[in-house]
Amino acid sequence: MKKLVLSLVSFVALSGVGFAGGDIIPASEPVVMEESQNSFYLGLGIAAASNRDSENELDFSSITYGQDRTGNIVLTAGYDYNDFIGLEGRYSFSFSDEDQVETKGWSIFLKPQYAFENSSFKIYGLLGYGGMDVNDIGNEWVVDVEDTGLQYGIGASYSLKDALGGENVSIFADYTVLGRGFEGLFFGNDVEGDFDAITVGVTYNF
Repeated sequence: MKKLVLSLVSFVALSGVGFAGGDIIPASEPVVMEESQNSFYLGLGIAAASNRDSENELDFSSITYGQDRTGNIVLTAGYDYNDFIGLEGRYSFSFSDEDQVETKGWSIFLKPQYAFENSSFKIYGLLGYGGMDVNDIGNEWVVDVEDTGLQYGIGASYSLKDALGGENVSIFADYTVLGRGFEGLFFGNDVEGDFDAITVGVTYNF
């Protein structure tokens, strides 16, 4: 009985090491992906948005027929599960326009991201689903779109912890496709619409 107990103790003791060429190699510890600190964040941004007939070229620089441009407020809320993946929700609404057009939109994004080593700089992608509601304030026959679909984008952020000592504050900029081929009414015709936005803003991590 004593020999059996001693054998079991010896087996347990040796199970933590491996043998290779006569050398004793400690067993490697499993790699655990830790959850990010300050995971929750809120943000505020300003976007230049384009709402247009799908047959038209995107042009943020000038007024073109069949395209309406608006300035939008963008509210964001997100959660970084770890350094490589997060989830983000957005809600936007227009505060300025060229042709009495108002827009509202919502988005839910999966957010793959990569932070450069020893740097405050981070790049990220956005892939998700959302909706756009666009209409002319005076004449609904001019523009009237309400549809949902795939949304995606790419962007970058920079933490201000090194620049201003703001450890929880970051600035960001991104380009997002908010809709492709959304069904609606443009200038009295049933057509498909495309929606894009360039957004800059700031986030605060809790």
